[in-house]
Amino acid sequence: VRGWYENNQLLILAPGAFIVLGFLIALFNGLSGANKDEDDKK
Repeated sequence: VRGWYENNQLLILAPGAFIVLGFLIALFNGLSGANKDEDDKK
């Protein structure tokens, strides 16, 4: 049962990792968008 609990914990942590990764990608896209706006102004 203990081994199953550890596996279940992994399944719970996995989505959180994807959410954090998506948040970092969103921030990166935001910074890239700002840089593109500066290039367009030129």
